[in-house]
Amino acid sequence: MPGTHRRPVPRQRSAMTHPTRTALLLAAALAATGIAGPARAGPDPGRGAPPEVREPAAVGISLRQAVRKVRRLTGGRVLSAGVGEVGGNPVYRIKVLMPGGRVRVVLVDARTGEILD
Repeated sequence: MPGTHRRPVPRQRSAMTHPTRTALLLAAALAATGIAGPARAGPDPGRGAPPEVREPAAVGISLRQAVRKVRRLTGGRVLSAGVGEVGGNPVYRIKVLMPGGRVRVVLVDARTGEILD
């Protein structure tokens, strides 16, 4: 039509920015492949540890017992607890916030319950 002037329609931008879209795609890919890991109801301090360390029947004390012992001995607040090895022996590594504000790492022999440091 002569004399009719068409105005270009402005292109609408997506509400999602490029980094947001990338993050969502990555999260979906991880969830689909199982790499992100299963959802857990709560912390499992012994996760990834060999069965002889996780199960109290197979060793002297459980991680939970070691945490209670360290809490009782130090009077501090346990920040984290995990499983490791020292000299080939299983140990519990327990990080404690001491009453004075200092952070201390306490090692407990998983077989004997002995404090190692």
